[in-house]
Amino acid sequence: MSEQILTKKETRARVREMRKQLPEEALLSESRRIFGKVRASQEYKAAGTVFVYMSMAGEVQTREFIEQAWADGKKVAVPKTDLSSHQIRFCYIENFEQVRPGVMGILEPVTCPCADGDGDALIIMPGVAFDPGRHRVGYGGGFYDRYLEAHPGHPTAAVAFDFQIFDKVPAEVHDLQPDRIYTPTQIL
Repeated sequence: MSEQILTKKETRARVREMRKQLPEEALLSESRRIFGKVRASQEYKAAGTVFVYMSMAGEVQTREFIEQAWADGKKVAVPKTDLSSHQIRFCYIENFEQVRPGVMGILEPVTCPCADGDGDALIIMPGVAFDPGRHRVGYGGGFYDRYLEAHPGHPTAAVAFDFQIFDKVPAEVHDLQPDRIYTPTQIL
Protein backbone atom coordinates (compact mmCIF):
# COMPACT_ATOMS: atom_id res chain seq x y z
CA MET A 1 0.00 0.00 0.00
CA SER A 2 1.19 3.51 -0.76
CA GLU A 3 1.07 6.25 1.87
CA GLN A 4 1.17 9.27 -0.44
CA ILE A 5 -0.83 10.02 -3.54
CA LEU A 6 1.46 9.77 -6.53
CA THR A 7 0.82 11.27 -9.93
CA LYS A 8 -0.40 8.88 -12.61
CA LYS A 9 3.06 8.96 -14.20
CA GLU A 10 4.76 8.16 -10.86
CA THR A 11 2.22 5.41 -10.17
CA ARG A 12 2.86 3.80 -13.56
CA ALA A 13 6.63 3.92 -13.01
CA ARG A 14 6.38 2.40 -9.53
CA VAL A 15 4.14 -0.45 -10.67
CA ARG A 16 6.34 -1.10 -13.71
CA GLU A 17 9.31 -1.59 -11.33
CA MET A 18 7.32 -3.87 -9.01
CA ARG A 19 6.20 -5.97 -11.99
CA LYS A 20 9.82 -6.46 -13.05
CA GLN A 21 10.58 -7.96 -9.62
CA LEU A 22 7.78 -10.54 -9.81
CA PRO A 23 9.22 -13.97 -10.70
CA GLU A 24 7.56 -15.73 -13.65
CA GLU A 25 6.24 -18.61 -11.52
CA ALA A 26 4.62 -16.13 -9.09
CA LEU A 27 3.15 -14.18 -12.01
CA LEU A 28 1.45 -17.33 -13.31
CA SER A 29 0.32 -18.71 -9.94
CA GLU A 30 -1.09 -15.34 -8.80
CA SER A 31 -2.85 -14.94 -12.17
CA ARG A 32 -4.47 -18.36 -11.67
CA ARG A 33 -5.65 -17.37 -8.17
CA ILE A 34 -7.13 -14.13 -9.48
CA PHE A 35 -8.98 -15.77 -12.34
CA GLY A 36 -10.21 -18.55 -10.06
CA LYS A 37 -12.09 -15.82 -8.18
CA VAL A 38 -13.39 -14.31 -11.40
CA ARG A 39 -14.68 -17.70 -12.57
CA ALA A 40 -16.46 -18.21 -9.23
CA SER A 41 -18.30 -14.88 -9.57
CA GLN A 42 -21.97 -14.60 -10.48
CA GLU A 43 -21.07 -12.15 -13.25
CA TYR A 44 -18.83 -14.71 -14.93
CA LYS A 45 -21.33 -17.53 -14.50
CA ALA A 46 -24.12 -15.41 -16.02
CA ALA A 47 -22.06 -14.14 -18.96
CA GLY A 48 -22.31 -15.87 -22.32
CA THR A 49 -19.30 -13.89 -23.52
CA VAL A 50 -16.17 -12.59 -21.86
CA PHE A 51 -14.43 -9.50 -23.24
CA VAL A 52 -10.84 -9.78 -22.01
CA TYR A 53 -7.53 -8.10 -22.77
CA MET A 54 -4.55 -9.95 -24.19
CA SER A 55 -1.88 -9.73 -21.50
CA MET A 56 1.62 -8.39 -21.90
CA ALA A 57 4.69 -9.28 -19.83
CA GLY A 58 4.24 -8.37 -16.18
CA GLU A 59 0.44 -8.10 -16.31
CA VAL A 60 -2.06 -10.50 -14.81
CA GLN A 61 -1.83 -13.23 -17.44
CA THR A 62 -4.99 -13.95 -19.44
CA ARG A 63 -4.05 -16.82 -21.77
CA GLU A 64 -5.03 -19.67 -19.41
CA PHE A 65 -8.17 -17.78 -18.41
CA ILE A 66 -9.19 -17.45 -22.06
CA GLU A 67 -8.61 -21.18 -22.60
CA GLN A 68 -10.70 -21.93 -19.51
CA ALA A 69 -13.48 -19.60 -20.67
CA TRP A 70 -13.66 -21.54 -23.94
CA ALA A 71 -13.74 -24.80 -21.95
CA ASP A 72 -16.56 -23.31 -19.84
CA GLY A 73 -18.58 -22.75 -23.03
CA LYS A 74 -18.08 -18.98 -23.13
CA LYS A 75 -17.51 -16.94 -26.25
CA VAL A 76 -14.37 -14.82 -25.96
CA ALA A 77 -13.69 -11.43 -27.50
CA VAL A 78 -10.46 -9.46 -27.31
CA PRO A 79 -9.72 -5.83 -28.15
CA LYS A 80 -8.53 -4.50 -31.48
CA THR A 81 -7.15 -0.96 -31.41
CA ASP A 82 -7.88 1.71 -33.98
CA LEU A 83 -5.28 4.41 -33.40
CA SER A 84 -6.84 6.80 -35.91
CA SER A 85 -10.03 7.04 -33.84
CA HIS A 86 -8.42 6.23 -30.46
CA GLN A 87 -11.02 3.49 -29.97
CA ILE A 88 -11.03 -0.21 -29.27
CA ARG A 89 -13.62 -2.70 -30.39
CA PHE A 90 -13.96 -6.26 -29.21
CA CYS A 91 -13.66 -9.10 -31.70
CA TYR A 92 -14.52 -12.76 -31.19
CA ILE A 93 -11.69 -15.27 -31.28
CA GLU A 94 -11.96 -19.04 -31.11
CA ASN A 95 -8.24 -19.83 -30.88
CA PHE A 96 -4.89 -18.09 -30.53
CA GLU A 97 -4.08 -18.59 -34.22
CA GLN A 98 -6.47 -15.66 -34.82
CA VAL A 99 -4.25 -13.07 -33.08
CA ARG A 100 -1.03 -11.34 -34.12
CA PRO A 101 1.10 -8.57 -32.57
CA GLY A 102 -0.60 -5.22 -33.09
CA VAL A 103 -0.33 -1.82 -31.41
CA MET A 104 2.63 -1.79 -28.98
CA GLY A 105 3.18 -5.50 -29.69
CA ILE A 106 -0.05 -6.49 -27.94
CA LEU A 107 -1.76 -9.48 -29.53
CA GLU A 108 -4.85 -8.43 -31.49
CA PRO A 109 -7.33 -10.24 -33.73
CA VAL A 110 -6.32 -10.48 -37.38
CA THR A 111 -9.95 -10.30 -38.50
CA CYS A 112 -12.66 -8.72 -36.44
CA PRO A 113 -16.03 -10.44 -36.14
CA CYS A 114 -17.45 -7.65 -33.98
CA ALA A 115 -18.71 -8.55 -30.52
CA ASP A 116 -19.61 -5.03 -29.41
CA GLY A 117 -23.35 -5.69 -29.56
CA ASP A 118 -23.09 -8.69 -27.22
CA GLY A 119 -25.17 -7.45 -24.30
CA ASP A 120 -24.41 -10.17 -21.74
CA ALA A 121 -20.62 -9.86 -21.88
CA LEU A 122 -18.48 -9.52 -18.79
CA ILE A 123 -15.63 -7.08 -19.46
CA ILE A 124 -12.26 -7.89 -17.86
CA MET A 125 -10.21 -4.70 -17.94
CA PRO A 126 -6.51 -4.18 -17.40
CA GLY A 127 -5.04 -1.48 -15.23
CA VAL A 128 -1.84 -0.26 -13.68
CA ALA A 129 -3.06 0.63 -10.19
CA PHE A 130 -6.26 0.75 -8.17
CA ASP A 131 -7.49 1.82 -4.76
CA PRO A 132 -10.16 0.44 -2.40
CA GLY A 133 -12.68 2.91 -3.89
CA ARG A 134 -12.16 1.07 -7.22
CA HIS A 135 -10.49 4.07 -8.85
CA ARG A 136 -8.24 2.96 -11.68
CA VAL A 137 -5.05 4.22 -13.24
CA GLY A 138 -4.82 2.78 -16.72
CA TYR A 139 -2.05 2.96 -19.27
CA GLY A 140 -2.90 6.50 -20.30
CA GLY A 141 -4.68 5.99 -23.61
CA GLY A 142 -8.25 6.19 -22.28
CA PHE A 143 -9.31 3.33 -24.56
CA TYR A 144 -11.36 1.45 -21.95
CA ASP A 145 -12.91 4.66 -20.56
CA ARG A 146 -14.14 5.61 -24.05
CA TYR A 147 -15.32 2.07 -24.79
CA LEU A 148 -17.30 1.74 -21.55
CA GLU A 149 -18.81 5.19 -21.98
CA ALA A 150 -20.03 4.20 -25.47
CA HIS A 151 -21.16 0.70 -24.34
CA PRO A 152 -22.66 1.11 -20.85
CA GLY A 153 -24.40 -1.60 -18.89
CA HIS A 154 -21.80 -4.36 -19.06
CA PRO A 155 -20.58 -5.79 -15.77
CA THR A 156 -16.89 -4.92 -15.44
CA ALA A 157 -14.06 -6.48 -13.50
CA ALA A 158 -10.44 -5.46 -13.18
CA VAL A 159 -7.70 -7.88 -12.25
CA ALA A 160 -4.56 -6.91 -10.36
CA PHE A 161 -1.76 -8.19 -8.21
CA ASP A 162 -1.92 -7.10 -4.56
CA PHE A 163 0.95 -4.64 -5.03
CA GLN A 164 -1.18 -2.77 -7.57
CA ILE A 165 -3.66 -1.75 -4.84
CA PHE A 166 -2.71 1.62 -3.34
CA ASP A 167 -4.37 3.52 -0.50
CA LYS A 168 -5.41 6.15 -3.06
CA VAL A 169 -4.70 6.66 -6.74
CA PRO A 170 -5.19 9.87 -8.72
CA ALA A 171 -8.58 9.79 -10.42
CA GLU A 172 -10.33 12.16 -12.79
CA VAL A 173 -14.02 12.52 -13.57
CA HIS A 174 -13.71 10.67 -16.90
CA ASP A 175 -11.92 7.68 -15.31
CA LEU A 176 -14.49 4.90 -15.12
CA GLN A 177 -14.39 2.47 -12.22
CA PRO A 178 -14.76 -1.29 -12.59
CA ASP A 179 -17.62 -2.93 -10.68
CA ARG A 180 -15.14 -5.23 -8.95
CA ILE A 181 -11.38 -5.62 -8.63
CA TYR A 182 -9.99 -9.12 -8.16
CA THR A 183 -6.57 -9.70 -6.58
CA PRO A 184 -5.05 -12.94 -5.28
CA THR A 185 -6.21 -12.10 -1.74
CA GLN A 186 -9.29 -9.89 -2.05
CA ILE A 187 -12.27 -8.70 -4.03
CA LEU A 188 -12.95 -4.98 -3.93
